[in-house]
Amino acid sequence: MAAADHGAGERVDPGEPEPLREEVERLRAQLRDLRARARVHPPVSQAQGMLRERYALLGRAARGSRLRRS
Repeated sequence: MAAADHGAGERVDPGEPEPLREEVERLRAQLRDLRARARVHPPVSQAQGMLRERYALLGRAARGSRLRRS
């Protein structure tokens, strides 16, 4: 079983209490969301870095210190 497929298609035993089934489904949805974010985050961060470098943009900490100096 591939890592990305882990948990996909697995179902909670129908004999389990309803709150447990709902919690398992909620956690599975949260896991899918986190996996999707993990796939998207690196390219977005790289693009932000390229824009900062190209346009000499300051990071959040540098902007704060520059504002305090003015």
